[in-house]
Amino acid sequence: MNGPSRTLVIAVLVAAEVAILGLAAFSIRGGISGNLVAGGGAANFVAKTFAPIAAGKAPRVTIDDPNSGVTIGVSDDGLVHVKDDTSFSGVTLRSPRDYPQLTVTQDFNGVHISRPAYHEGWSMFIGFSNSRQHFEVQVPAAAAVIVDACDNAEVSDLQNGATIKALDGRIELTRVQGAIVAHTDDGHIRADDVASSSLDLSSDDGWIEMRNFTAAAGGKYDVMTHDGHIKVALAPASDVTVDASTNDGSLRVDGVRQRSDDDRKQQTIRVGNGASAMRVHSDDGSVTITTTSP
Repeated sequence: MNGPSRTLVIAVLVAAEVAILGLAAFSIRGGISGNLVAGGGAANFVAKTFAPIAAGKAPRVTIDDPNSGVTIGVSDDGLVHVKDDTSFSGVTLRSPRDYPQLTVTQDFNGVHISRPAYHEGWSMFIGFSNSRQHFEVQVPAAAAVIVDACDNAEVSDLQNGATIKALDGRIELTRVQGAIVAHTDDGHIRADDVASSSLDLSSDDGWIEMRNFTAAAGGKYDVMTHDGHIKVALAPASDVTVDASTNDGSLRVDGVRQRSDDDRKQQTIRVGNGASAMRVHSDDGSVTITTTSP
């Protein structure tokens, strides 16, 4: 490349860099919001507000928003409350004004909370924007909660369990009773102070930890991950026979590492009368079972 051509290329690159830095400075000062790339102008997302819903003492509440995180707790007035915390700031590839609104409807099947899935658009533009896709739901303690799809979920204090499907994030359960089914494609699962007669926790790619879990006589429990460790700490009142195994990793029971002649490690642990059944398995990760009080 000759001298003038090289100089021209360098000049163009420098000009582009200066333009990017100027955009950053202008954005930081608040001069840019919304979709600069597709037309510019202010484009703030304003989430809808929803009035409390009277749905009975034990309503069925279904949730379907694969791109948002959801926090689910108990209301103090027996009503269903929904609050959308979704927000955008800075420069985005598409206008946040066009981001789909959360919808809340009620029919004879219960309360339905949903937002259409999307696959492109409202991501960060060269690091000058941020977003929060999240909403909160409060329900009566006896509600039946079914999360058909979410990004991640935090659930607490429900009395009748929950069914949760997370596509790309964690699931955290606190003081939940009743039948529980929780699966995440890519994330961890944590369950603290949970009491259940039926539990199914699974992750395709993430660890699972259970603390102070009460296994009742006659219960059935499955805890499995394809890639990650599992830790299960049983509450003193538990009554369960645990079948613990790992294809690749260590297996410890009450701090003692279990030995095996082959690669697959398996151990059966009986707690109380062993009157319920728990299967704990990791395809690729350590498994730790604690049966004694800390």
